[in-house]
Amino acid sequence: MATFDENKDYTYLADKAPSDLHEALAAFIIDKTGVELTAKQAQVVWLMGSKFQASQKNKERENYRGLDEVTCEKRSIHMVQAGKESREIIAERNSAAAAHEEEVHAKRVAAATKAAATRKAKKEAKTAAKAA
Repeated sequence: MATFDENKDYTYLADKAPSDLHEALAAFIIDKTGVELTAKQAQVVWLMGSKFQASQKNKERENYRGLDEVTCEKRSIHMVQAGKESREIIAERNSAAAAHEEEVHAKRVAAATKAAATRKAKKEAKTAAKAA
């Protein structure tokens, strides 16, 4: 769970210019909801939203609903499963890449062996022609 440092000074955000992301977020919100929002407002909400959720101020609200144990357990199981699936996908990709690399290497070795045999045969033919 996220933690929030109640003592950290976030007033630096007042002087921090909104990024392209905050401009795009504000435009998206205006387009999708019709609610007017500046890029500065989007920036502060974006940066402070999760901090507010983790704050004591939020937890002291009359209507605060924290996550119950069942929800936390479901999310935990979901995250473990997602991690497992992600590792399996990565392993499959790595396995496929390794198989491809082995195939390419085998083709290169075969081509080099064939070229060496051709050179050897030509050299032997040349030597035999000189001897005759």
